[in-house]
Parts: sequence; structure tokens; C-alpha cells
Amino acid sequence: MRAILALSVLIAPTLVLADDLPAMRPGMWEFVRKAPTDPVNSPGKLSTMDKKECIKDMKAHFDKQKAMLSKSCKFSETRKSGNSYTTTSTCDIPQMQAKYTNKNVTTVKGDSAYESRIDTEGTMAGKPVKWTETVSAKRIGECGK
Repeated sequence: MRAILALSVLIAPTLVLADDLPAMRPGMWEFVRKAPTDPVNSPGKLSTMDKKECIKDMKAHFDKQKAMLSKSCKFSETRKSGNSYTTTSTCDIPQMQAKYTNKNVTTVKGDSAYESRIDTEGTMAGKPVKWTETVSAKRIGECGK
């Protein structure tokens, strides 16, 4: 179960990695993520994770996440259509016996909000896996002092 949760945490940052996203306002952001608690055995049972974070530079934030994930994942070029950005990543994590592909569609809602849908398919611990997770992100104010 810990390996499953660790993989789920690892996948989370792939939500928005588009290099050409429009500028997002700095400040306190709230990220609400709905993802399977156990994607191998119960991919339909979702849990909700809520995180608030002060982000001074959203592009630097995304670049840091992409650099971390680039050790295990290869990313396609981002495709833009209207206010939606689509990126695919293929990941291989031998220590978790995991190989999977993520298709991420991020819809930008101005400079203070976006939503992402991530469809994942592959194998984990020798079992086929397939699930969808979502993230809703919005700026909720200025950072505290």
C-alpha cells in the first residue's frame, strides 16, 4: 500500500508542466486533487487531498517539478488548443515495478485558476492499472507574512 501511495504522490506534480502556459499570479494557491487511494486494487475509490501553498513564481514552481520528474518520465511537447494544454508523459519507476503513461489536459481559467485531468494507464507491480485523477487549482489571496 505504501508503494501505491508513493506512486500516487509522485504522479501528482505532472499535472501542469506546460512550458508555454500563460503567466499565473503569485500568491497563496489552493490545490484540490481527487485521485484513487489505491489505483491497483480500487481505482474507482477516490480520495481528496487539499493543499495550500504560497507560490511566488508559478513558472519556477512548474520547472522544479518537471526537473524532479524528468528522472523517471519523458514528456511530449505540449499541444495548445484554445485555453487547454495537453501533455503526455511516459514514466518508468523500476523500484516500484511501475510503467505508465499519463495524458494531462490542463484548462486555464485566467491568471488565477486552472483545472487538470490526468488519465493514467500502465502496469504496477505486474498488474495492469488505469485511473483518472483531477486537480483544481486557484489563487485564494496574498501570501501571509
